[in-house]
Amino acid sequence: MVILATGASVLLFKRKKSFISSTKNDIYPILSPDATEVLGDEEMIEQILIRSGGQMYQSEIVKLSGLSKSKISILLSKMKKDGMIIKIKKGKGNIIRLVNDNQT
Repeated sequence: MVILATGASVLLFKRKKSFISSTKNDIYPILSPDATEVLGDEEMIEQILIRSGGQMYQSEIVKLSGLSKSKISILLSKMKKDGMIIKIKKGKGNIIRLVNDNQT
């Protein structure tokens, strides 16, 4: 009886894990607006921000992109240096905001 219960729980766990990974693959990678090419990392972050109204917590970008925290941090630092975004410190996190090109 114990063996059956253990076997059933292992099967359910594997099924749940495969469902989560297949759902994740349906969402990623984020495609370009015309859906003909896969975007680069910076472009993907820019599209995530555009779709969220121009700003989002950095932790949410990590979740949506599927990239590691360190990779997102490096990309955002480069984007900030290039003038594409601004980082706003909010508590323990950062709000990332796209820079509006029309601002002068």
